Order: sequence, then C-alpha cells, then structure tokens
Amino acid sequence: MTDKIRCHLSIPRQKEFHDVRDLVELTLQRLNVGLILPQGQELGALARNPIQQAQEQIQEADFIIADVTSNNPNVLYEVGFAHGLKKSVLLLVRENEKELSPLTQGYLVLFYETKDMHRIELSVTNWIRRFREGVEGEK
Repeated sequence: MTDKIRCHLSIPRQKEFHDVRDLVELTLQRLNVGLILPQGQELGALARNPIQQAQEQIQEADFIIADVTSNNPNVLYEVGFAHGLKKSVLLLVRENEKELSPLTQGYLVLFYETKDMHRIELSVTNWIRRFREGVEGEK
C-alpha cells in the first residue's frame, strides 16, 4: 500500500484566489493527497509565528503547489524555502499575469484561466500522478 503523500498549499487568501484554492484542495482530496493545514487556527489559540509555521509545514510536505500570480511575498518566500529544501514545486500563474518573478525560473509553471478550471484540475492531477510515479520509483 502506498503511503499518503502530503502537500503544502501556498495560495494567497484574497477572494480572487478562492476558486483556484477550492479546486486544488478538492483535487488533492480526490487523489488522496494529504493537505497540511495550519495548526493553532482554532478559536482562542495563541497566534504562532507565521513564518515558522509555514517552514514547519513545508518541511512536513512532500511537495508544494503555489500560486505566484500576484507575486505575493509570502508565497514567494515559501517557494524559496521549499527550493532550499529541494522539495518539488508546482507553480500556478493566471494566464493574464504580465510579470513573473525571476524566482520562478527553472520551475514548471502551469498557466491557467479562471474560466477554464477543468484545465487546472487536469494539469494538477497529471503533475501529481507523475510526482507519485517518481516517489514510487525511488523506493
């Protein structure tokens, strides 16, 4: 039986990214990929250092999926941290994005349109299947 692989999802929290986030989360669930969620988010919990929390989640993850459409500094930091740990990274970028960060060079970038969400689901599914095959091949 295959161990469950785990993903850290780095997608900005702004409303314009909700549909993409929801679709990627559903795709991960359908593929039996564990999603590493932030700890301490329950009501009344003491706030943890968000940078330390993101680092711990990325360290636990087998790979990350990040939307770098808006060049969000937190997302770019998480991509860089994952790179330093030699984690596999899938970058998502909205098709109409004019300027990509130079930090995205050397990564597989999936360009998407919000009106074609099926393309995102299919591409993420194929990428995860290839990732899984690579992990299985290493055993």
